Amino acid sequence: MSASTIPTARKILVPTVVYTMFVGGLFLSIFQFSLYYMAEEYGFGSTVMGLLNSVQFAFMILFTIPLGKLADKVGNKKVYILQSVCTTVGCLLLWSRLGGMAGILIGVFLGGAGYGLLALLSTTVVTEAFPENSGRYVSLACVGFSAGSLLGPVGARPIAAATHWSFPFLIVGMLGFLGLLMVFAAEFYRSESIPKTAESKIGLGQLLRNPSLVLIGLGIILYLGIETATGSFMEAYFQETVGGGALSALALSLFWGMMFPSRLAISAYKGTKYPIILTCIVITAAAFVAATLMPTQLGKAVCFALVGLFVGPVYPIMMGTGSSSMPGHTGTVTGFLSTCFGIGAGLLPPVVGKLIDLLGYPTTMIIMAVLTALLFVVYRAAISTMKKAGRTQGL
Repeated sequence: MSASTIPTARKILVPTVVYTMFVGGLFLSIFQFSLYYMAEEYGFGSTVMGLLNSVQFAFMILFTIPLGKLADKVGNKKVYILQSVCTTVGCLLLWSRLGGMAGILIGVFLGGAGYGLLALLSTTVVTEAFPENSGRYVSLACVGFSAGSLLGPVGARPIAAATHWSFPFLIVGMLGFLGLLMVFAAEFYRSESIPKTAESKIGLGQLLRNPSLVLIGLGIILYLGIETATGSFMEAYFQETVGGGALSALALSLFWGMMFPSRLAISAYKGTKYPIILTCIVITAAAFVAATLMPTQLGKAVCFALVGLFVGPVYPIMMGTGSSSMPGHTGTVTGFLSTCFGIGAGLLPPVVGKLIDLLGYPTTMIIMAVLTALLFVVYRAAISTMKKAGRTQGL
């Protein structure tokens, strides 16, 4: 099919995925920026801040595997519509704060459900449409997310200062509704290169018997725990370690935003990924350690920008590798990986919050560096397993 004969509805698939990822980036980064101010308003500390992350990612932990199977059965578009509805309704609840803290919890859960479905579906959709270049298109989708994450905190700070911390969620809800309209208009399709005979059902037990997929899942748990905890506690970290938060919103935006150029670069890179991840993880761990040594807000902001720049490519590489491991079962496999996403993002931040309460920020930052190094060990084991199985393409 030539470019001139491709239907418009098919042409807008990738822009739709990138745009909805942009909205997802806005939601997540604004939620993380707002956590400190929620804590001030409702009177809770670091541990509860971490637990709110668990509420946000509870949907991913509980429902992404069955919804991945549902997407394989009824099609990605119907489940993508649910994603956009959850994002919009969740943001409106956070804006309105109906029911006080109970309304906040429901809004966080629904917003997290929308983001969780997005993490599942964005990878599934582009992998099925472009199986030969899945890593490239997963990275492009992540570029949209990074752009939203960059704009979120720096845009939310002046809006929240002029109104209330909840008002930026109204804007995100409106943008989410626009995304819903785009989803309705787009055609979600599967490449003809994916054999239709590969549609047989696959169970969780079969997934867990794939050692490389399990190791990739463990790596994603570690990655998302590191990424989410870093973003969620950044405002409080600046407030409590350097006597103010004048640069905290910028630091959070830089942390997410610097993932933009590195993920854009990796989307165009066609060589071996192993040395890329090694370099990125070493520099990320070093930046965590350096952040504890910097006495100024600017120095710490630069360190967190480096963390974002170098940790950014790790996720799309791992997701692209894992999601293409079992052709014809992309939704189910990506559902498994997205559940790992939810486990890491939902369960590790409360642990980090407790560590902050018990040990303080400097020691906790060193622990984050150690976890980052462990991420490389897990990824290396996954690659070794894949090579033994004879699967070396793109490694």
